[in-house]
Amino acid sequence: MSADPPPSDPSTRPPAPGSDGPVAVTVGILTFRRAEQLAALLPLVLDRIDREAPADFTADVLVVDNDPAGSARVVVEESADARVRYVLESTPGIVAARNRVLAECDDARLLLFLDDDNLPGEQWLGPLLQTWRQHSPAAVCGRMVVQFDGSDPFFAAGGFFVRRSMPTGTEIAVAGTGALLVDLDRVRARRLEFDPRFGLTGGEDTMFTSTLTASGERMLWCQEATVFDPIPADRLTRQWVLDRARSHGNSSGVVRILTVAPGRRPVVRVVVAVSGAARWVLGRLRQGRGVLRRSMVDRARGARLAHRGLGMLQAARGHVIQEYRRSEG
Repeated sequence: MSADPPPSDPSTRPPAPGSDGPVAVTVGILTFRRAEQLAALLPLVLDRIDREAPADFTADVLVVDNDPAGSARVVVEESADARVRYVLESTPGIVAARNRVLAECDDARLLLFLDDDNLPGEQWLGPLLQTWRQHSPAAVCGRMVVQFDGSDPFFAAGGFFVRRSMPTGTEIAVAGTGALLVDLDRVRARRLEFDPRFGLTGGEDTMFTSTLTASGERMLWCQEATVFDPIPADRLTRQWVLDRARSHGNSSGVVRILTVAPGRRPVVRVVVAVSGAARWVLGRLRQGRGVLRRSMVDRARGARLAHRGLGMLQAARGHVIQEYRRSEG
């Protein structure tokens, strides 16, 4: 990642959308040992391209397989669609896979990220492209909707799977890549890529988008574009959602520390530590109130806040949670 992006100058902006013929769009799908999910996802993506891509856009699909054994290759071959390309990225970690997507899209103007365990909604590609064409931002973020078995009231009470929602066109500073469309001309001009320091930790998308907007580029919200994020049943435990909250707090703290100049990092570490400690204390107090009042909402939201604060405290101490650490074999 370049530390010195070029200035945001209107004279250096890329041409207006569609001014040089059809706009090329690549849907970049990252996958790791999820052949069954990928086989179900590819037809959905191709269907959305057929139904939603305007006539002045062309679209293809790039599958980047992060399994050194190349387990997704046969899925792509069996799709028998010339619009689907396969690339093997054997370097482990989410950052290596995301950067390989960027490297393989030289002929595209736009890149739309998608993970192998996500599913595009009935409206997805079309609204994203329309928002980009209308406003010409550097990125457009759609809405993620989590799907899960709500049998345990703890999950709903704690709001663990609630994602943000806002009017289309709202300017945002940071986003995940689950439903993210990026203008590759803007990204290339900024010499921006995903930071290798986040290869096994998560938070690489937060770092990427916050760096993009901090450089002066705009990122807009698109409420109509929907991507579903199903949560497997074996993950739906209270311990898993609390560990996830701690991991999110940790990655947010790490990003805050690393996005400032090195000389300012000691001060920011203190700020992150104080913020984390405050969340931990307030969360535990709310948990205690929930126990006394027999309130599931207070217990669940207090636990979530406390675990997020714990993750921030760990970030301030220099501990990074490796959410994507894997054991090969």
